[in-house]
Amino acid sequence: LEVFGEPADYSEVWKPVPGYESLYEVSPNGVIRSLSRLVKCKSKAGTPYNMIKHGKQLSPFDSGGYLAVFLVDNDGVIKARAIHRIVAKVFVDNPDNKPQVNHIDGDKYNNSASNLEWVTQSENMQHAKNTNLWNPNGIGYSIAVKQGKRIKCVTDGKLYLSIASAARAYHM
Repeated sequence: LEVFGEPADYSEVWKPVPGYESLYEVSPNGVIRSLSRLVKCKSKAGTPYNMIKHGKQLSPFDSGGYLAVFLVDNDGVIKARAIHRIVAKVFVDNPDNKPQVNHIDGDKYNNSASNLEWVTQSENMQHAKNTNLWNPNGIGYSIAVKQGKRIKCVTDGKLYLSIASAARAYHM
């Protein structure tokens, strides 16, 4: 289905989201968009008709510290899906069939394919310990994270989960 007048973003590579191939696409930068499509509707009187639903970029939300989006399948079933897992499935090789996706820089909001890697649970935990992202006692866990707030760098606008993660990113 081609709809005229839609803005085209030629700077991104877009690939279908697995399981939602005719409905959504994902870029290696972690952006997910819906595709324009024809949907079946019914009027108040019960008369069926078709309507064009225009594609758009989806708005992510925080789901347990990770960014996620709601995806709707062809049957109308709505499910929340973690963006980092979608990006990794499409753009990051997983030759050893590892089950978890790790954010290399520790920033759970940086869902670029270049920042993601497939790992085992033990590799994921070791990375968290090595980068001081995991605290077994929860002591020092950022109040901003608990309140669902993020730290924004004033120079480049990047978002961080805590002051500590921002400091690590800038080698402070």
